[in-house]
Amino acid sequence: MKLIPGLIVLWAIFPTCQAANGEPSLQEKFKKFIENPGSVITPYGRPRTVAKGAKPEIIIKGEQIFIAGKPVKIGDRLEVWKSAIPSNPRCDNNPPTILCAWDALGIEIFTKTNIDTTVISAYFYINLEPREPLLVTKWPDGTPAVDTKDLRPKNPFRGYFEIDGYGIDAKTEFWEILAKANPERNLHCGVLDCGFPLGALNDRDTIRFRLNKPSKKGNIFEISIGGPIETDAAKVVNGKARK
Repeated sequence: MKLIPGLIVLWAIFPTCQAANGEPSLQEKFKKFIENPGSVITPYGRPRTVAKGAKPEIIIKGEQIFIAGKPVKIGDRLEVWKSAIPSNPRCDNNPPTILCAWDALGIEIFTKTNIDTTVISAYFYINLEPREPLLVTKWPDGTPAVDTKDLRPKNPFRGYFEIDGYGIDAKTEFWEILAKANPERNLHCGVLDCGFPLGALNDRDTIRFRLNKPSKKGNIFEISIGGPIETDAAKVVNGKARK
């Protein structure tokens, strides 16, 4: 076992004797945490277990993404993603990007442009976020306000989604993922709240989450993967959000 240098002092000062009730000593608990942080019961309880079996399977393992057993990555061409994701998508080729949505699977991907089909971001809708209604009837210049078309998938993802060996479903709360994910991903909440936590897929791409409330106990609306800027930029068309 390799201890983190800054934690060696803590390791040394924890008592080694077993508790009177037979529980492991603090040092044993600390050793277990260092070896496998996800094995320790968190203040919220023990993370749920999601059974395998639902299709398609989306597996994030190390720096790789597998869809139905096929490896894909941000930077692959659109055709590579289409060949990995079962069924045919509904695609919108309006500039500046191509958006393809798999309505039955809750998957959405964006390309760099409508000419360059390099995939720059992928969204997996674990739950569909209710769309906020348009609150104005006219824009300041007097133009009638028309809501933009909702191009998101029509249904949420109901396959099997896994990050670092931990299964995720519509009931999963972010603290469970935080407890089970590889610590090297550095999954973390924002400075002010936990509505949009994120972490690393690799040294280039980011895993982002959108929660249904700004708390570690929030359920997952969507999981997205992309570069540090492209993930959000891809969803804007002519200055307005695409969805």
